[in-house]
Amino acid sequence: MRARVGVVVAALLLVIIAARGRSPVVFHPPPKDPDVRDTLTPGPQAPQSDVSTEGSGVPFLILLLVVAGFVVFGLIGMALAISFTRRRTRGERGVEIVERETPAAPSFQHQVARALIEIRSDRPPKDAVIAAWLTLEEAHPREPHQTPTEFTTTLPADTKTLRELYQRARFSDEPITAEHASQAERELERIIRELA
Repeated sequence: MRARVGVVVAALLLVIIAARGRSPVVFHPPPKDPDVRDTLTPGPQAPQSDVSTEGSGVPFLILLLVVAGFVVFGLIGMALAISFTRRRTRGERGVEIVERETPAAPSFQHQVARALIEIRSDRPPKDAVIAAWLTLEEAHPREPHQTPTEFTTTLPADTKTLRELYQRARFSDEPITAEHASQAERELERIIRELA
């Protein structure tokens, strides 16, 4: 950013230095006689005097100071805008962010036992299968990008059958029967035996 400001300032200094030179253009005022209608016939012409801009240094200096003032104010405005955006992206808005410790997840074996309670609860088989799976997810949190299939590879036990029952209950139009719920219950009992 400082390099950009340096380039802008250098370019402005070049413009200022170039503007201090003399102009090769000479100003010729129009003829003073307004009744001259025929410009094709040569007649006596009023003597033309070269008007010099030698004495007009003060207005140019004022113009130069005004332009320099605009440039300075513009640079100050750019600096303030940049510092404001940097401060805002750092989170300095008067709100203190406090990091909290997340409680440790219950053991997987404990969550399987809770899932077994969910599957044995007095609810429809579809709801019981979904509740049992969601209880397992509490033991080993599933990342937002993970599918149920990817999630089962991170678990310490084989939950393929339970995952298939969950997917059927959650995403399929096929009815989930009491037989499906008892199959999920048997799978949870098997997992508890394997983890013991």
